Amino acid sequence: MATILPDPATPFGERVARRLREELIIWLTVTGAEGTPQPAPVWFLWEDETFLIYTLANAKRLAHIERNPHVALNFNSDGTGGDIVVFTGEARQALDMPPADQHPAYAEKYRGL
Repeated sequence: MATILPDPATPFGERVARRLREELIIWLTVTGAEGTPQPAPVWFLWEDETFLIYTLANAKRLAHIERNPHVALNFNSDGTGGDIVVFTGEARQALDMPPADQHPAYAEKYRGL
């Protein structure tokens, strides 16, 4: 399987892989109805080369994604503008996923928060 990640044998690739495992927040940016970027911090799980993000059923971001599935995800910088990681892709609803509290890896990652 081809990966979208940088080579984990490189320092940058190792940092990306570590952040995908350890970071609790990633910024999801969707496009609003007026074409304005709508960034929001979200919880996520990196699983099988895919970001899994749960949201409320009435969240406006779902309507934005329905209208335009092109999204960006990014980690915070190191505080001085470095170590930024940005992913782009298409979002879709994963109707076959269990609720967040019944997804073992997701529930474990966010247990106690």
